[in-house]
Amino acid sequence: MRKNGFRRPINPYQVSSWVFTFLFTAIFYILMLPAFQVDQAVLIGAAFSMFLTLFLMLGFLCTYSDPTDPAVIQGLQARIKSISVDAKKYPKICKLCRTHVSAGSKHCRFCNRCVNGFDHHCKWLNNCIGKKNYSTFAKLISVLEIILIMIVGTGSGILAGVLEDKDIKQNLIQNFNFSELLIKIYIAIICITVIICGIITIANAQLILLHIWLNYKGMSTYEYILKKRKAKASVSSENAVKGYSLNEMYEPYEENPEYSKDQTMVENSQAHHKQNLSFDSQSEANFEESMKFEKKCLTEAKNSLEHHSANRLASA
Repeated sequence: MRKNGFRRPINPYQVSSWVFTFLFTAIFYILMLPAFQVDQAVLIGAAFSMFLTLFLMLGFLCTYSDPTDPAVIQGLQARIKSISVDAKKYPKICKLCRTHVSAGSKHCRFCNRCVNGFDHHCKWLNNCIGKKNYSTFAKLISVLEIILIMIVGTGSGILAGVLEDKDIKQNLIQNFNFSELLIKIYIAIICITVIICGIITIANAQLILLHIWLNYKGMSTYEYILKKRKAKASVSSENAVKGYSLNEMYEPYEENPEYSKDQTMVENSQAHHKQNLSFDSQSEANFEESMKFEKKCLTEAKNSLEHHSANRLASA
């Protein structure tokens, strides 16, 4: 069972994401920023550095997080310690994890674990995206979009400036001592960077829009793919992933004979009742506090009127 995205085997997509991040960051700082005046370069560089730092932090957290179903961890610990677990509140059992799991779990064969609230397996992070790390993933792709837009925008501005023979070209000649040949090579590098980042920007924007739509529909990426593939005629062949159908791939489950829906509903009802009692107690306390405050205000107003009347009588 893979605990997080840093565990082996490392996915080639994950390695390529590290390479691309390093490469485009180096191009931005080394080749793009020096093309601007110092004050402009400092402003653009500071903004880019802020978003890059946030992107790296979110990427690390999303890769390092462990979205494994807590029920699986509980079951494994119980097996090791030879203790019993109350399995009545879990509706299904995973044949591969050999333990009870939550209702919204799906088994990922890439990571060999059940993930609570499974959305999809991200090859770029080498980790599953589930209930625990979905919000981090959403923030990650949003920040990535901002970074990509900054790279494309900055690169496009440089290309426009060089082609129109403006101050940017003079800055390049002054800062890098470029010849005409080196300027042409420089333009080619910036142009390729803008094109590649532009394509990634469009693809990432589509991913963001897809997740916005999926959240609106209340669907996961897995459910969306499953629904889309089932709509096709050759479901058996279309659903095949490494020799498994999607159901075999992600849902190797059987019903839990010990599952008690009524007991689960009772437990949920009791928890809800306790929450309501807590809320009612708080509301009652707030009401009493409000009454005390109103009583205090009335007393102060009464004393003020009596004091005012006494002053008028004294002056008369």
